[in-house]
Amino acid sequence: MVSFLTEKAGYPHIPAFAGTFGWKKAYSAPITFGMMQEKVDSIKDAWSLVGDYLNEYIFGVVEGNTIINQVVLDQVALLGKRTAEMHVGLGCDPDDPAFAPEPFTDEYRDWLFAHFESLLKRRLQLAKENHHALDERGKALADYFQQQAGKIRDFFAQIKTFPVQSLRTRIHGDYHLGQVLYNGSDYIILDFEGEPESSISDRKIKHSPLKDVAGMLRSFHYAVSAKLYFSTETKDISDDIIDQAAQHWYKVVSEIYLQHYFEVMAGSNLISSDKSEQAFLLQTHLLEKAIYELGYEFNGRPTWVKIPLKGIEQVLMEIT
Repeated sequence: MVSFLTEKAGYPHIPAFAGTFGWKKAYSAPITFGMMQEKVDSIKDAWSLVGDYLNEYIFGVVEGNTIINQVVLDQVALLGKRTAEMHVGLGCDPDDPAFAPEPFTDEYRDWLFAHFESLLKRRLQLAKENHHALDERGKALADYFQQQAGKIRDFFAQIKTFPVQSLRTRIHGDYHLGQVLYNGSDYIILDFEGEPESSISDRKIKHSPLKDVAGMLRSFHYAVSAKLYFSTETKDISDDIIDQAAQHWYKVVSEIYLQHYFEVMAGSNLISSDKSEQAFLLQTHLLEKAIYELGYEFNGRPTWVKIPLKGIEQVLMEIT
């Protein structure tokens, strides 16, 4: 992935590929032991940067306003552009079988639906087993998730029949704010290993670039929710006000990110210009990602489980 982005796509916003070292054996494929990349300087990762901006937002919420600094919106717009440029780069070579864009075939649709079903089943089981460990709000959200299982399955099943014209490409696969460095003026994207819970073969499967976009949107939602739900400054503010403030920040930031992402992607054929198709694919992967996130929280941070559960609730409200 890194060598392709550097040597084929000419994408400058990663630590550039510098070479590999390994063992070349007679009559068999070479074994790669390691990879070398350019050393890059940075100030902090994007998760920490957004957290700094959210400190200012928290103080505004405490004082009764939800104004978002223009600097934040400018930074989000830049990240949207860099994300789209990465995706254009990953889909730039139709002659390389490992990277050539591909359509949504019946085989892929069946695989994807089976993946969704398996993921949903496993997370529903976790919600059942860990229900007792949740606070009252977490229990209510977990109950809602379980009650909506049929609706979630029905929505996921549409992937088998929805007339998708967009293409599938290699993607980052584990894209979130923690995978992006900020060097003071621009962003550098890291770690193209793919989703940690997936097998190596599954990580090579091509998906809609909007799967990465959904990952970043979920990261925005995590950032604002973690700050507002768990900060001492907001402990005396009602849940409803915190929910409204978190949703406002997430909505504004997401819209800016998507606007600048799609402006760049409009110059490629990787994503259809049809708004209903864009919305369907994005909501599908947002729902998938939020359900996936439940695994981390049920297994390690039960108090945080309300964040992905709220994400699931938001998507279900959108698709109703």
